[in-house]
Amino acid sequence: MELKPAMDRGLLHPASNKAIAMNADGNWLSYSHVPVANTTHWQKTNYNTVCFKIPHTRSPKWEGPWEESLLVYEEAAA
Repeated sequence: MELKPAMDRGLLHPASNKAIAMNADGNWLSYSHVPVANTTHWQKTNYNTVCFKIPHTRSPKWEGPWEESLLVYEEAAA
């Protein structure tokens, strides 16, 4: 099993390509701001966070617990 999920950032919508995470129901979401975990799911950190569901056909093939699914994309150096 992979230690962390992997996904090509280029497959994500440009408005929500800062982070991805899997919720407890197995659905993957992409976020414009890094979410935080609460007791049952990943939560947006502010009201203007853009979030999209990632289709199962494109989502990471990863089977770890949802609490360890967060993948944050680093910004490219200028």
